[in-house]
Order: sequence, then C-alpha cells, then structure tokens
Amino acid sequence: MNDIPKIKITMLAPSNVGKTCYMLGMYARMQMGIEGFTLRAVDLDQEIELTDRWSMLTLEKGEDRWPPKNVGLGENYVFEFSYGFKPMIQFDWLDYRGGALMATSADSDRKQLQNQIVNSQGVLLCISGELLKKKVDDNSLQEIGTKSNVKMMNWNLTELSKTRKTTEIIFPVMILITKYDECYQRPREELIADVKKIFSTLFDPNTKGYFIMICPVTLGKGLAEDSNNANINPVNVELPMIFMAYTHYYGLYLEALARKQQLKGKLTNEEKKGFWDRMWNGDESDWFKGQIDINEEERKEYLSKIRLLANKLQEVDLFLNGEEVTIDEMG
Repeated sequence: MNDIPKIKITMLAPSNVGKTCYMLGMYARMQMGIEGFTLRAVDLDQEIELTDRWSMLTLEKGEDRWPPKNVGLGENYVFEFSYGFKPMIQFDWLDYRGGALMATSADSDRKQLQNQIVNSQGVLLCISGELLKKKVDDNSLQEIGTKSNVKMMNWNLTELSKTRKTTEIIFPVMILITKYDECYQRPREELIADVKKIFSTLFDPNTKGYFIMICPVTLGKGLAEDSNNANINPVNVELPMIFMAYTHYYGLYLEALARKQQLKGKLTNEEKKGFWDRMWNGDESDWFKGQIDINEEERKEYLSKIRLLANKLQEVDLFLNGEEVTIDEMG
C-alpha cells in the first residue's frame, strides 16, 4: 500500500499539433500547484530543463519562444503526481518527434514509441483545434482524419488491445483538442459531436472497456491571433493527469470490491465446514476474516483518493462504453 504505483501513458499525435508544448504547459501548471495537486519530474536535471524551457516560452517573444521540433530519439520523463506533497502516482511519459507516429517499423524512434504504446495503461489522442474551426461534415471528415492521423491512432489502439490485461475493467483514453484557442468560439456540444464523429470507433456501443474524456486544452486564448507575442495562460492542461490518476484508483477500487465478494464467499464456505472437516483440514476462518479487514482498509484508501480526484472532474465530458456519463455516476 505504501509503494507508489508507476504507469506508462502515451500521447499519440501528428506533427505540429503542439504535443511538446502541451507537456510543458501541463508540467508547469501543475508544478505551481492546483488545489493541493502538484507534479514534479523525479529526475532533478529534467526538472531544471523543463523549468528553463517553460521560462523561455512564457518570457520570450517572437518565434524563439517555441521549443524546436524534436528530431531525434524521444526522451522519457517520470512525473510524480502528489496531493499535499504526498505522492499518489508516477507517470512514465515519452516525448517523441511527431513524425515517429508515421515512421516505418525500421526506424529506431518508431520502435521506441511502439514499445511505449503496447505497455501503456493510458493513451492521449490529440487533434488540433485548427482542424475544428468549422463544423465537420461528410466532405471534411476524411481530410481531417488524414491530417490528424486517426487511422494510425486506431492501428495503435488495436495493437494495444492485444496486450491489455484481461482483468482491466476500464482503460482511460483522453482525447485532447490542442490549440483550443483556434476553435473556442464554437458551441461546446457541437464541438464534442464533431470529435465523436472523427473518433467514431471509440464511441461505438460495441467498443467496450474504454473510459474516455474529451478535453479542450490551450496555452492561451490569444495565441490564435498572435502566437509569437500573446500571453501564455494554460487552460485545462492539468485535467488529463487528474483523470488518469482517477481511473487508476477507480480500477483498483473495483478490483478490491470483486475481491471482497470472493473472500466473503470463501469465508462462508469455511464456516459451513463440519467439526471433523475443520479438525482434519484446518480452519481458515480467522485468516479470511483478516483478509477481509485488509481489503476494507484498501477500499477506504482507494475511495478517499477517488473522491478527492473526482472533485476536479465535475465539468469534463466523459464517456464509458460509448455512452456519456458524469463523474458522479461512476460511483
């Protein structure tokens, strides 16, 4: 119970969608702290590097403010997510060049990305707000799908499904509308409907086991008009990590509930044993009772974390098995 869980998450995004900038904004926003939640790089050198890169992005003006394109092998970061400076979970994050998503299997960075994907416990899919300025119709759907590499994202989700544990009850998928400053004027319901159309397979009623959050994110509302000089003020960038932590502990809670029923059933069978059966084969009633007590403490701890994280997810758009849900309906 005292070990900090560590999980892999992968962001699937084409070039120029703002993948690295999102990571920097998410990190910097949570580094400051949000209602008790904080994020830090476990490696101090990476902490300093990310802080320096964010300082350039926020303090500089002109084209030099933006980080250069990632052209080499990806870099792994381990981010520690805490509440009240008490670690809750660690995220293994790979920042890779956008072109790696479409690279051939012979490319080393593609191999690195593929290994990250198939071992992930959560996925972020990105679509740029630049592609969502207007309502998506049948004429524009194919073009948007091509520009956002949806087919390759679906290919990777299929590969991931082969390696997922059969015991996993729900798998978190976060669909990020990056550069939301480009399309924030559109009605929210219409924008969500377009995203569901673009990623239609994830919302098909026959696609089971996926817990999905659609989350618009931006580094600043003024960037669409003047990306080189507008103020940097991140919006919603922290929500995916909170959602990921929530889903992890929600899954553990559901597993603990199932284990509780199994233990109770075994205890009942043990208590039904006759005197001679207990004498000959032993009586494990006390052991099962002890395990039930341990299970109760585990469930209480998981539930406290779930409720804490759920408070930050009240207004987001959530879907389970293709159907829209609220965080309160998750139980």
